[in-house]
Amino acid sequence: MQLFTHVALWCSVAGATVLGAVGLVSRAAVEPITTAPMLDAIDAIEAIAPPTALAAPDDPVKPELLRYAFVIDEPGATYVKLTGAVDGVKHGKPTLAHGEYEWAATADVAPADLPAHRALLGRTLAIDGTCTATVTGFAILARLTGDPAYAGLHDEAWHARSVFAHGTQQLVAKLSNTCAPKPDQRDRFARDAVLPAAVVGTEVPLDVTDQLAVEADLFASDVATAADARWDDPSWGEPDPKEKPWRAVVDVTTKAYTHATTGERWITIRAFYGGSCGMKTVDVVAIYRERAGKRTRVWSGTDEDVARLVDVDNDGTFELLAHSGFGDDRDALQTLANVTLDDVALPYFGCPC
Repeated sequence: MQLFTHVALWCSVAGATVLGAVGLVSRAAVEPITTAPMLDAIDAIEAIAPPTALAAPDDPVKPELLRYAFVIDEPGATYVKLTGAVDGVKHGKPTLAHGEYEWAATADVAPADLPAHRALLGRTLAIDGTCTATVTGFAILARLTGDPAYAGLHDEAWHARSVFAHGTQQLVAKLSNTCAPKPDQRDRFARDAVLPAAVVGTEVPLDVTDQLAVEADLFASDVATAADARWDDPSWGEPDPKEKPWRAVVDVTTKAYTHATTGERWITIRAFYGGSCGMKTVDVVAIYRERAGKRTRVWSGTDEDVARLVDVDNDGTFELLAHSGFGDDRDALQTLANVTLDDVALPYFGCPC
């Protein structure tokens, strides 16, 4: 995704103001961190197989183990995303469900028509490591948000057939309703209950000195330099002499987490500024790892909110659960080397503003 959103064409409806996180610290001159390269030898990331992939046949625990999969919560139902294409899969007639902003169409699939996944039927899955649920069936799920007119339809409202046709279709496993989400909870994940639990970062306090130190490092990073170029791009028109640099107007959110196994502390920081539709936006993010007395910036990016840090393969290094939401809404599990292990998207049919 681009670091800045520069919308040339305005919608007939005024764009909504994008709200940023509340800044935690004031701007102050601090001594910059001496950082290693983005992924130095001590922090080399070993690629792992996608957690949703099925285990090898000789897995000593159980065949077809679910390593990691996103949980999708819809009104009155909970699903787990599965791997595999939906093309050619036999299914029943779609039924419609919708919440305040989101529409979903679900078509049941018989276990016999999913040979790669039917062994999951009746399996107990750990949800977020806090509760368990049982796989009760399978389906194809299609989801979307927005207005039918932006899909080229003349209907005033979405119907099961139109949602199924225009939404992102994916194979899912149905879960027993034993792990209801908390209000506004997202980024939940499922894992076979017989596997060791994934390590979820535990949030801990962070003092102002450390907050300012990582902020100074982020502001001097490559993603910040790229933000400078976008902010000063001539396509925005004549410079406003009263306009402040983006570093002076962003809201900064900094959080610290510990890894329960290694005891290491990790820090995430996001600097965000969102103007009204068609105006300048900045969204730069970084992750730091403290190891053997050394703080290293191990990841940086743009237009992503690091929702949580999770060690899904129990190797002592966190993966990140990232959310991006301008236009299509997307949650992704990815490594520090930007390898996407799993993601789930919610397409948006509406004004891109």
